[in-house]
Amino acid sequence: MNKNRWIAGALVLMLGAGAFVSYAVADDKPPGAKPAMQMPAWMQPTQEHKDLARGAGTFDCTYEFTRPMPMKGTGVAKGKMIMNGRFFEQTFDSTFMNKPWNARLTLGFDTLNKEFVSIWIDSGSPYTYVGRGKEKNGAVHYTGKAPEPTTGKIKNTYGITTWIDADTYTYEMGGVLDDGTKQKHGVMTYKRRKE
Repeated sequence: MNKNRWIAGALVLMLGAGAFVSYAVADDKPPGAKPAMQMPAWMQPTQEHKDLARGAGTFDCTYEFTRPMPMKGTGVAKGKMIMNGRFFEQTFDSTFMNKPWNARLTLGFDTLNKEFVSIWIDSGSPYTYVGRGKEKNGAVHYTGKAPEPTTGKIKNTYGITTWIDADTYTYEMGGVLDDGTKQKHGVMTYKRRKE
């Protein structure tokens, strides 16, 4: 009789140990516990966000504009991903007419509207430029609105970001006439600096 009790007690201990091990292996969640909260898919970074990260690093820039006035120059752009990989931020530093010309660019991808969003500010204007774009044929085509420099009248604009290779990209910008014709105002060419 004592032997049977000992065997029964040993079985109870082994079953208890097995239950404990099963509980511990199951991420310390008690039976019937709700799974950990997952962020919805639209809140997660996407392939488009990974594509934005191509601009991370230091780039030497050359630019040439025909409007609002002819100007050529060079600058340095430094980019990085921010907000846990959800946005790209770039600083741009140059000079124009012997004065500093600085700009800040923030890029994101709106997962709800499936479009890229660009926000540009610079030290030459108090205007905030916001463009929204879609990828087409390997380039991102932005549209937006901006004041015409000489009149202040709000006009439609466009911008096109094109990656030439892993270390080179261009940004073409301009206005859109009333008939839909694009009028190129300038282009900026970025080449990755080899550190």
